[in-house]
Amino acid sequence: MAVITWSTTDLSPSGVWAFSGGNTVATESTSSSSSIRATSGKSTGKFYFEISVSAAGTFDAFVGFIPSGVAVTNINLVSAYCLRASGWTNGFSSPFSFASGDTIGFAVDADAGKAWIRLNGGAWAGGGDPAAGTSPSASGLTPGVTWMPAAGADNNSTNHTFTAKFSPATFQTAAPAGFAAISDVYQISGTVRDAAGSFAARSVRAYVRSTGILAATAVSNATTGEYVLLVGSSDHHVVMVLPDGSETAVNAQILDRITPLLS
Repeated sequence: MAVITWSTTDLSPSGVWAFSGGNTVATESTSSSSSIRATSGKSTGKFYFEISVSAAGTFDAFVGFIPSGVAVTNINLVSAYCLRASGWTNGFSSPFSFASGDTIGFAVDADAGKAWIRLNGGAWAGGGDPAAGTSPSASGLTPGVTWMPAAGADNNSTNHTFTAKFSPATFQTAAPAGFAAISDVYQISGTVRDAAGSFAARSVRAYVRSTGILAATAVSNATTGEYVLLVGSSDHHVVMVLPDGSETAVNAQILDRITPLLS
């Protein structure tokens, strides 16, 4: 299974999206309609993912999943399964409204053509039960289609942020029984000590070695010195531990060719 993040190219419009967290966090800055899709999806089996949403301005977001062969601009049209903040929906029979700061969970059984939705880890909409396969919020999903997480915002709204929670380590609430995460995640972990050899809280960054792109940041634990960085691939990374403001004569610690492990 591949690591899945937001796509930096399969989006609309171009030039208004900014990415962070190894492309797991996408923020748009336009008052026109905008939409974005994940880098990949799944066409078989039972899978689960979440999308968290927030906005600095007027809130009018929509989230859901879309076939791989359909233009990302059509996320809120008939070809996709979409839930809008107001409670409007395309494809779901038991919609709910959501607000800035909420997390929407999606459980999809691609083989059975069913899907379930829930808000902030609560009860499944419409009294559904993905583990039992009963009372889905959507049914009749086309078999063999690769379903990809997607999100966006409508006109007259701006500065929406969509956080992809596609792997177990990032879920707000565990996937239902029998459902796997839509994505893998890799991690880099270690321990930081200060110049005196004591465990210390320090800023830690991981960069993809081949591109120099910032993949993840963390702050080590002040008591144990431990840190964990979640990254999107098993490619070699460079890890940098920065000294704090009082360590004016201390250089950053550089760890090269670090291979992340599957989390």
